[in-house]
Amino acid sequence: MRIANSRFLNLFVATLSVTMLAPNIVLAQNCGPLGCDSLVGGGCCPSQSYFSPGTSTAPGAHGSLSDQATIDTQGSPNVLDAPSAMGMPATQGNVGSGVGSGSGSSTGTGSGASSGGGFGNISLTSGSSPGSSFAAMAPGTYIDNAIIANMFRYRFDAAYNNPLPDRAEFFYGQCGCFGGNAPGPLRPERSVDYQEFTPYLERAISPGFSLFAEAPVRFINPDINDNTGGMGDLNFGFKGSLYHTDSQFWTAQLRVYAPTGDADRGLGTGHASLEPGVLYLGRVNDRLVTQGEFQVWIPLSDSQVAGRGNFAGTILRAGVGGGYDLLNLDTHSQRRRLAGTFETVAWYITDGLAFGGVDNPVVLDADNDTIVNLKTGLRYSAGRQSIASSYGFAVTGDRWYSDIMRLEYRYAY
Repeated sequence: MRIANSRFLNLFVATLSVTMLAPNIVLAQNCGPLGCDSLVGGGCCPSQSYFSPGTSTAPGAHGSLSDQATIDTQGSPNVLDAPSAMGMPATQGNVGSGVGSGSGSSTGTGSGASSGGGFGNISLTSGSSPGSSFAAMAPGTYIDNAIIANMFRYRFDAAYNNPLPDRAEFFYGQCGCFGGNAPGPLRPERSVDYQEFTPYLERAISPGFSLFAEAPVRFINPDINDNTGGMGDLNFGFKGSLYHTDSQFWTAQLRVYAPTGDADRGLGTGHASLEPGVLYLGRVNDRLVTQGEFQVWIPLSDSQVAGRGNFAGTILRAGVGGGYDLLNLDTHSQRRRLAGTFETVAWYITDGLAFGGVDNPVVLDADNDTIVNLKTGLRYSAGRQSIASSYGFAVTGDRWYSDIMRLEYRYAY
């Protein structure tokens, strides 16, 4: 297996290690209705258990709720106008307005009142943004996150053995060996490995709507064409809430791909694409969270092959998965969890073509090709930060890659 520019991977891993493990880094002392998100303990808020909604794990640690009349929520709106969107604990009394009324009556009133359903005390309404706490803990690394939040994410991918890299022009453009307007690399290929470094930024501009953008940097290691690297295809879009309960979230998403990567070097597709979709996230019980997605990738391409039509093709994508908390590592001042993650992602190509490459130099029909990948990994969450690692592999003969490794860091701000 070949990994180009390994110094970037070493730097990435070192950065994550410092960020996640430094014991005295202060992020933001968020003393919202659900306790403290700070990385330093003491003098903030009572800690509460994710597995025991409405119960404090340290009831006397910082005085009773009656001693904390004013609770700073940093002016966050109620996400999706859902009073108990994430099951905010009822024992805190009236916290909906940011003011504790009394000593934490179990019959709490206001927008913070809850019977303990939803996501325990992982709140979408605490902190400086919608979804701030739980968004960092959403388990999946491949299925898109249905939570609307202010989020920074950084990913590193290393994938191996893409045998048909121009299939439906999803990974890169039609082989340039066809001439004309074929945008891809000049020589027929046998197999391509690649690495991508992808920063992602999402900004919630209202409780139920956010904008996001990704700017990948890609390095490819073809068998035949030259190794190269540079900016990939930029993508951006929005997420909007469709429906929610105290334990489920349905979100619409539209992603737009811009052809900013050099297609003749294999760094992009050479065309714009649209990808509308629907995302889901829900809690099954105190430890298990499930996720799902359905998306349609629509290329806006005019790459033609005489007598065969458009090289690019529409692709359907579906994913199901989730995460299960293996360890509860909470401290008195911070939520810390180690979760196992599991995901299945499938693509169905409705039309399009592929070039068989140097070993099979014929044009192949890509329509009805079905690709299924299994992914598994671990996610460690600490307050507003999380780090994940995962491994995925193809279980079908058709594939985008045979194996993929992913590292991911998230910070909900």
